[in-house]
Amino acid sequence: QGGIAFGLMVSIVDEQEDPLIVTEEDRTTKFAYGRKWLDKNREPGAIISTFITLFQFVDKNSILSLPAYRHELGVFERITMKGKDSYPVGVAFQFKETASFYQTLMYDRYLRDHDTNLEEVYRWFFSEYLKNAHEVDGLIYTPSTQASTYLEKCRHVFAEMDSIIKQYSLFVENGELDPELLKISSESYAFADIPSLLDNKYAYATDNIDIQSALHLMFSDQSSITYINEDLKGKDLVELITNNEVKYGDFQHYQLSAIDKLIELNILSMTPNAVIFRSKKQVAMLHKLFKVGAINYNLVSPEARTEIDSMIAKEWLITKNSLLTKEESSLFNYYLNQKDFGNGLDLRNKYLHGSQGSGDDETEHYRTYIIAIELLMLLVLKINNDFFINDSFNEA
Repeated sequence: QGGIAFGLMVSIVDEQEDPLIVTEEDRTTKFAYGRKWLDKNREPGAIISTFITLFQFVDKNSILSLPAYRHELGVFERITMKGKDSYPVGVAFQFKETASFYQTLMYDRYLRDHDTNLEEVYRWFFSEYLKNAHEVDGLIYTPSTQASTYLEKCRHVFAEMDSIIKQYSLFVENGELDPELLKISSESYAFADIPSLLDNKYAYATDNIDIQSALHLMFSDQSSITYINEDLKGKDLVELITNNEVKYGDFQHYQLSAIDKLIELNILSMTPNAVIFRSKKQVAMLHKLFKVGAINYNLVSPEARTEIDSMIAKEWLITKNSLLTKEESSLFNYYLNQKDFGNGLDLRNKYLHGSQGSGDDETEHYRTYIIAIELLMLLVLKINNDFFINDSFNEA
């Protein structure tokens, strides 16, 4: 089959002073982590932070970077994508998936060499950190035993993941975690339905034709207004207008209806010298929507929130309350079940229902285990962010 080949190497370098050095050579990306830095950052909180700062599992707005975002698909990949019920596995997602897998594998092995592991970090986070930092009592993660096979570890971790989701959901809904309620609750939560402590956690674009047209015209590589001539061009309209002084008359006649539309929508303005964007904050918010499908409403500046509120009033955007964005919950569904995607890996169901292949060996179970503890880290990062923002607003 055709495709784009890439290589990836993850290593720990003993004498390296820098925390991370990334190099590219012959289509191979090499991530070199400094052992000295890792050795200085072995406290549980620092280990969790490593997944943010060094591995970049989340962006600066605390939205996961690992899902397959459709804007990352190349033109050919979009054409050949199999149906709406398939998870959009393109080259960009495959690279992120491979990098995050080997980063997690490398780190767990490193920690085990120092008498700890990521599951112990999760135990600390739920049992100790949440209690000390956020006065939250009762959430529990129980690590698998060292003597367990990786088949047993996988089953254990997936069961514990279900428990964490239920514990957190009950805590959000009731303001506390009642152990008796947890025991009798048989409800299972879909990833999209895990609640957040925050109202209006994320803003999403609606199906309104104006916002959909604006996103396409401004950011799509298929937009008709990114190229005027060899001197006036950009990868998208934002780059074209930001990097050049572009007059209304510079656009080709067939492009003017699109420019007029963006002026009508109060996204573009005309000055005597150039066409400009009315609000850089609005452009930044729309760009977030195009890239990751959601805006973390509570993490943007007051000025940006004013722009979001204006777009909500125009029915361009809608806010919803959930721990995970739509794209983030889709990532979990792709790995763990076949709820949304026919090409989903269905790992949770296979292991908890005992239907994994009889020929699977410990190597395959180990691979599944790494994926499982990686997904658990993603949940930890999202839960931690939920508490952090909620506490910040309560203290304000």
